[in-house]
Amino acid sequence: MGDGGARLLKTKRRVKNWLDGWAQREVVNSAASSWGSVISGVLQGSVLGPVLFNTFIDDLDEGIESITAV
Repeated sequence: MGDGGARLLKTKRRVKNWLDGWAQREVVNSAASSWGSVISGVLQGSVLGPVLFNTFIDDLDEGIESITAV
């Protein structure tokens, strides 16, 4: 596994550790669901969302060639 794979595993482990212990529920018109564990996603209002987005799009253009004639 290259350095990129090791970084990905480290990032996944950090996100999992950050989400451990979080719970959520839905409330609509004063009716609430039961609490459930958060198993994926990024909590609203966290700084983690933009960081993960930037990490994801950082290398999207690698390996893409553009052959454009003007």
